[in-house]
Amino acid sequence: MELLDTGISIDLPQLILQHMVRVSQQDKKGQVLPHGIWMGVVLAHLQRLGDALAAKNVENEALRVAHQDAITMLHGA
Repeated sequence: MELLDTGISIDLPQLILQHMVRVSQQDKKGQVLPHGIWMGVVLAHLQRLGDALAAKNVENEALRVAHQDAITMLHGA
């Protein structure tokens, strides 16, 4: 908390890796990610966002083709 007050930058990826190593050395089950449930929720959310983006890309491509056809018809007429 003191680092936040002083404005010193924190190397968050390094901090996470150090925590994972420390937990893996202490946990005899070999569980390296103690927050696996949280990570699962985040990854599931990112998957849903990716699926929604892919659907939007398909929709945008269909609209682009339809609009291009309409423009071609107007210029051809």
